[in-house]
Amino acid sequence: MEEIELMTLAELENLERKVRNQIMKLLEYGKIDRKELFKRKRELIFDYIDEQFNIPKSIVIGRCRKFQYVAIRYTLTKLFYDYLNHLVNVGLELGNRHHSTVIHSLKKYNDLRYSDDEFDYYAELIEKEWEKL
Repeated sequence: MEEIELMTLAELENLERKVRNQIMKLLEYGKIDRKELFKRKRELIFDYIDEQFNIPKSIVIGRCRKFQYVAIRYTLTKLFYDYLNHLVNVGLELGNRHHSTVIHSLKKYNDLRYSDDEFDYYAELIEKEWEKL
C-alpha cells in the first residue's frame, strides 16, 4: 500500500501562497489572459452556488428580491468588482445591470456584511470558495 504524506495547515498555506504567486507571474507575463481567468472563475462560482444552495445562475442574476438571492448577488457584485474594478463590466456579468445598481449593491454589501447573520453566512461561504478558485 502506498504511504500518503499529510501536510500541516502551515505547509498547505505556504503551498497555496506559492501557487497564487505563480498565477500572478503568469498573468504579468501574459501567459494567462486575465479576462479568460475571470470567466473560468465566474462559471465555477456559479456552479458552486448551484451545487451548494441549489440556485441556478439564471435565478442568481435574475430580478427576484428574495433575500437569499439578493445576498448572493450582492456578494458576487463585491467579488466581481474587486476582480474587474469596472462598474459597467460587473453590471454586464450580473444580468445586464446599470452601473448605479452595482454601486448600490456594493453599498448594501458593506452595510450587511457583518451586521446580518444570514447575509454573513452566504457571503462567507461564497468568498471562501472564490478564494480557492
